[in-house]
Amino acid sequence: MSRDTYPCYIVNCSGDSCLFDNSNGGYKVNDLFYCYDFNLAKYLRYEKGINFITKAKHLKTDKIFHLFVINDELERAISEYKETIR
Repeated sequence: MSRDTYPCYIVNCSGDSCLFDNSNGGYKVNDLFYCYDFNLAKYLRYEKGINFITKAKHLKTDKIFHLFVINDELERAISEYKETIR
């Protein structure tokens, strides 16, 4: 699988939870970071070069979010971002 390919298949969304079909190597909900902070998403994408899976709108709140895979690189970048905004 290439770095830019994320086989994450949403099967059913109800309320605040989504069920994902992981049978073909997809991700579990706990593997995903829903980023509602546009500035943080921009920092992750353009300053750190971390690609997001998708950009979407929450069905109930209409707020835009970027969906990232949680990994060590993402966690380090978020920590660095938090340090820069203090």
